[in-house]
Amino acid sequence: MRFQLFAIPALAVIAEAAAISSKPSSVCTTCPVTIQNTDSAIASVLSQMAAQSPKAIQTTTSITGSPIASAAVAKMSTTAPPSSVKATSSFTSASKATITSVSTSTSSKKRQRRQATATACSTMPNFGYTYTPSNPAPSAFLKDSTLRSQYMTANVPVNYTWRFAGFYASQSQAGYMFYTELSSYNPAQCAAICDGNSACKGFNIYFERNPKLSPGDGCSNPAPQVSVKCAFYSTAVSEAYAINVGSWRSSFNVVITGANGYTKGGY
Repeated sequence: MRFQLFAIPALAVIAEAAAISSKPSSVCTTCPVTIQNTDSAIASVLSQMAAQSPKAIQTTTSITGSPIASAAVAKMSTTAPPSSVKATSSFTSASKATITSVSTSTSSKKRQRRQATATACSTMPNFGYTYTPSNPAPSAFLKDSTLRSQYMTANVPVNYTWRFAGFYASQSQAGYMFYTELSSYNPAQCAAICDGNSACKGFNIYFERNPKLSPGDGCSNPAPQVSVKCAFYSTAVSEAYAINVGSWRSSFNVVITGANGYTKGGY
């Protein structure tokens, strides 16, 4: 079973414009692109998802197109990241990273198959990340300050450029390789896997709101849990392609927050 991801086209367009705008060297020479008006961005994501919900589709004769993000939503900032951000080394052993890369790729495929065939209301896997916002609503997940504090102060792995930070959409671009799930929001762990794969040029790490039970008859909108995912690419990661805002599984709304993109040095 494939779950549709919805995109906000204007977000990618303005993100690209922000990426090429001048950044005063006196402020920052390697700052990630960030969303300046987070409230408007969140409102736009929720509006987009509501328009594409199963209920909306069933009660609307036609949908002429995706809502366009307002200028306020897509207005990006190139201000410096928090002072606590600093470079950290990844795993010291390339062979260890290689082994991790192979095993996580295989396990990701197995998880996808399990999800596609999961019996309605069966328990969905959890890979060790235990925090979940007390308010179960998608809007609360997107606004959660505990999650935000983790992705906006994330360490930058050595030999990587932090391209963008704090987006509410994951990547949709050429060169996708595989993804894995982590027990913590740890860019250095993603970098170690990428470093162990000669084809990998960058990765996208993010939080995803997922169901605790497989949605279906009897539990169409189960309680949520939080997953940490890291997707790897054989092409340089760009904020212009951070456009996957979420999906629907029955009546459960999968949404994304804390999407950070990192490109390996030299690409």
